[in-house]
Amino acid sequence: MKKILIIILGTLSSFFILITLFTSASTSAAAVVTSTTTLTKAPYRAVSGYIYSSAALTKKIHNADHYPLTTFYATRSATITRSNGNKAVYYYIKNGNNKIRGWIWRGYLVRIINIQKQKAAINRLVSTIDSLTTANKTNITTLLKKIHKADPLTTLLKDIQSLSATITNHSDLKK
Repeated sequence: MKKILIIILGTLSSFFILITLFTSASTSAAAVVTSTTTLTKAPYRAVSGYIYSSAALTKKIHNADHYPLTTFYATRSATITRSNGNKAVYYYIKNGNNKIRGWIWRGYLVRIINIQKQKAAINRLVSTIDSLTTANKTNITTLLKKIHKADPLTTLLKDIQSLSATITNHSDLKK
C-alpha cells in the first residue's frame, strides 16, 4: 500500500513540475511592448526574418524569405523589450493588397528609394540654376560646393542668408 501511495505521489509531483516548467517557458517567450509610434508610410523590402501577428511576438505568421521581391509599407513602429532584457524596434508592415501584414524587426528591412523622383528633382534644380544670371549662378554653385565639403550647418545657413541678400535680379528671386 505504501508503495502504491509513493508511486502516485511521485507521479503527481512530477506532473505538476512539468506543468510549471511548460507554463513558465511559454510566458517567458513573450515580449513586452514598451512604446509605439506612427510612421509616415514608406516602402521597404524584407531581406529575411519572420513576420509576427502581434507586437508581442507570440505567433509567427510568415517567413519573409518567401517574399524577396514584395514591396512592404511600414506604418507603425514598436519598441519591444524581449524576455532576455534586450530592446528592439519592430515595424508593422503590409504589402500593397494588405494580404501579408504583421510585425518584423527593422534590421530585416531595406528602404526602397525612388531614383526617378530624385533624378527629376536634380534636373529641376539644374535647370533652375541654368536659368539664373551669371553672377547669381556662380554664387549658388560655390554654395553647392561648400555643401559637398560638409561644412557645419550654421555656416551654410549664414551663407544662404548672405546669398539671398546679394541676389538683386527680381526674376531670379521668383525662381
